[in-house]
Amino acid sequence: MRQSLRTSARPRGRSEPLDSTEAKEPPMLVRWLANGRGDALRHLGWAQLVRRLADRLRTDIARSRVHDDLEAMERLLGLLGDEGEALSPRQLAALDRLPALRPETERAAAQARLDELVGIEALWLLDDLGGGANIAAALSQLEDLEESLAVARGGALLSVVELIGVAELCRACALLAAAFEQAERREASGALGVEQVRGLRACAARLGPGPIEVCAALLTELDRAIDRRPEVPQISADASPALAAARKQVRAAKQRLQTHAERLLRNPTIAECLRDNYLSERDGRIVLPVRSDRLGAVRERGAIIHGSSATGQTFYLEPASLVEDNNALREAELAAVEEERKILRALSTKVAERATSLRGMQRACVELDFMLARQALGEQLGGVIPILHPPNGLEGPEGSVAHGRPAIDLRAARHPLLLLDGVEVVPNDIVLDRGHALVVSGPNAGGKTVALKTLGMLALMAAAGIALPCEGQPRLPVFSALITDVGDDQSITANLSTFSAHVGHVREALQAAADQGPGTLVLLDEVAVGTDPEQGAALAEAILVALVNAGATVVVTTHYDRLKLLATQPATSARFHNAAVGFDIARMRPTFRLSLGVPGSSSAIAVARRLGLPEAVLTQAEALLGDEGVKIDELLRDIEAERQSLARTRERLERDQLRLRQQDNEVRIRERRLLEGVRSRKAKAYMAAVEQLRALEVELKTKRKHLRRQDPDQVEQLPTRAELAGEARSTLAKHRASSDAEAVTEAAAARALAGVVGIDPRTLAIGDRVQVLSMKQEGEVVALSGNPPKKATVQLATLRTTVKLRDLSRPPSPELGRKLARKPGKADPILDFQAVIQAQAQAHFGEGAVALKTSVDNVCDVRGQRYEDAQDRVADFVATALARDQDVVMIRHGHGGGAVRKAVRELLARHESVRRQRPGLPAEGGDAVTVAWLQ
Repeated sequence: MRQSLRTSARPRGRSEPLDSTEAKEPPMLVRWLANGRGDALRHLGWAQLVRRLADRLRTDIARSRVHDDLEAMERLLGLLGDEGEALSPRQLAALDRLPALRPETERAAAQARLDELVGIEALWLLDDLGGGANIAAALSQLEDLEESLAVARGGALLSVVELIGVAELCRACALLAAAFEQAERREASGALGVEQVRGLRACAARLGPGPIEVCAALLTELDRAIDRRPEVPQISADASPALAAARKQVRAAKQRLQTHAERLLRNPTIAECLRDNYLSERDGRIVLPVRSDRLGAVRERGAIIHGSSATGQTFYLEPASLVEDNNALREAELAAVEEERKILRALSTKVAERATSLRGMQRACVELDFMLARQALGEQLGGVIPILHPPNGLEGPEGSVAHGRPAIDLRAARHPLLLLDGVEVVPNDIVLDRGHALVVSGPNAGGKTVALKTLGMLALMAAAGIALPCEGQPRLPVFSALITDVGDDQSITANLSTFSAHVGHVREALQAAADQGPGTLVLLDEVAVGTDPEQGAALAEAILVALVNAGATVVVTTHYDRLKLLATQPATSARFHNAAVGFDIARMRPTFRLSLGVPGSSSAIAVARRLGLPEAVLTQAEALLGDEGVKIDELLRDIEAERQSLARTRERLERDQLRLRQQDNEVRIRERRLLEGVRSRKAKAYMAAVEQLRALEVELKTKRKHLRRQDPDQVEQLPTRAELAGEARSTLAKHRASSDAEAVTEAAAARALAGVVGIDPRTLAIGDRVQVLSMKQEGEVVALSGNPPKKATVQLATLRTTVKLRDLSRPPSPELGRKLARKPGKADPILDFQAVIQAQAQAHFGEGAVALKTSVDNVCDVRGQRYEDAQDRVADFVATALARDQDVVMIRHGHGGGAVRKAVRELLARHESVRRQRPGLPAEGGDAVTVAWLQ
């Protein structure tokens, strides 16, 4: 089946085979899948990713489009059904178009797809600021109107449900157009960044060639004409005066009929003949349920029998007295129906007149749905928008050279399908320049193929406009040709062996490299296997050298030592690089860690020994391998063991560094809070004393005036103001002395707090300064006993002592002592610094809030991160900000689907050190940021 893609093909009917080779241009999808692209998509699992993306689509139209695209692709690739099975009209239509979700082959087109992700986030931010319009909710209400528009153009009437679908389409486009209009106003005012403007323009270009049409008049008329309040929507009585009058006649006729019928029920003569005392309806007419044995008693001239029950025990009789009323009701209902048909005809005509515009509006909404799905998938993957490496290696409008930066630079890359399946994925760095080759070696099941597929899948995702699950700023080119040979493609029906199938893919790769050169990416899993190993290794080397010489970028997995040596030979070392996946022999499991720059060992004999193969067999195998082969394998294993040891050491050091940094932050926060508490109590006490002095002065003045009127001589005996002031100063001095003693006590407590953090035995070393808590002395560690240490020998000022580690603490921070120390007797200014801080922070909150002036220290950017990682980072950032005495900070979380924003705000809401929080002001980024007031 795949062979047919490399020949001409055309859509088939029921009598036409898919492999028809008549001289006719193949359908567009057939041409797009040719030259190895179809095999690459199949090998890398592109269809699985597209299905995951389709789960995030909001409209049935888009989901149906993706389903048809995938079914047509899989049928062409021979993955579905019998080759002789006929294609449906929808599948035939899918053959003559490109898939809606596809990797682009040109850098400009792929860049536009990535720009759309930025534009969507900006558009959603503006949507929230613009009165809460919810475009996403409007999209979920859309139905496929293609058939309805065709019906309307043919002159037939549309149903109420179909007209509601037209109204929902108009409503969604109205919301979308309003958001773009607001974006244009924001752009004109300079409130949008360059990337946001470029992204919004990319979105607009994707949605259509011109402004989004709205059909506002049609929407207004449809909303006025359709009443959605009933369970079954209907034409509203407000649609026309004639319809309102007709329905009024229906209600009046129905009321007359009901009154006459109930009067019959109350007639004793008739009531005793009825099966039940209720009215029934048959064929839209009111009838009485009469017992079969009493039918003759109530049957009268002109009465009509409309039927009987299944048992024949009940007849449904329309008395002659009700015939006229039933007829009147029927006539009124027919008149109302005719008025409704007139309204439906008028509305259907207006829809037909705008059918072309409505088709364009529907296409725009579907394109928007695809953009939203790509953005949502990237956010779920914790993706980062990559930089697309230009073909000529130049960047920017000035053409600055991207010197020293490889074309492919993916840090902590993870396979997206494994992430979506909930598998714990080991992130790996993949770094390679254009036109170079990466030779990945190592044991089986070590992750070589996963690394290969990860690069291929991320290349497809970047070209399709999906954020990549990486860290940092990923970079890679857009490849016009992607050739893969992954897995076993042998075919019994095609009479192809494993080796022959591999050779077929290699032939395609060589042809693509010759045609496309640097635009070719070749991924070969176990190249040239399935034949004589010696000849296979030689053939593999020749293939790789030919591909690289043609300018192709190549990644190959192998067990051939000959290919590993290409990175060391003078003729090829400049463009060939080794990489290895690890296997932990001690634990008998792969590490899945890709190490760049080193070759890997297959470790077949070592793995077999651990699995219990007889030693005699293993010894014979080593003898057959020869001393040189054994030494090479042992050397590679030693290198791998050393690399793993260094990696574990690095991880341990990073954990220790993080733990120490956290402890340091905790100590700083405690010191700061303690210092603020001391200052606050001193300030409050001092202010209370001042207020008391002022009250005494007022009291003194009052008494002087009173005594001066009664006995002027006694006034001279009262203490003067200067004497009272001296006494007050003496009182304040005593209070200050008490405060100083309190400060000393608090400083001692701070030192205790700083020391109680404890000493980790792993961080204690000879020469460290410590405090012996039981002796209240500071000294130097001169010896340690135990591994890890349990006791330490400390040299104090006059003696040497050995104590347990729990009796030791780190010396207090000298900064705390400086903060608490002050010159005795010198008066501090009366300053309520807390009030000053609160006033400064309050300026950024409440009505008339001022935008926060941002800097590197007061902004935390968690955009593109998972919500758990974002919460951890924000918690660390808040702790650091408190240690720096920062009172107001900003967290940039983006808008997206809202998961990260919700996680950040929930964390801030329950954080004990966060006093208030608010969404960002428009000048700060709106709802894409959160501003927090720390205390």
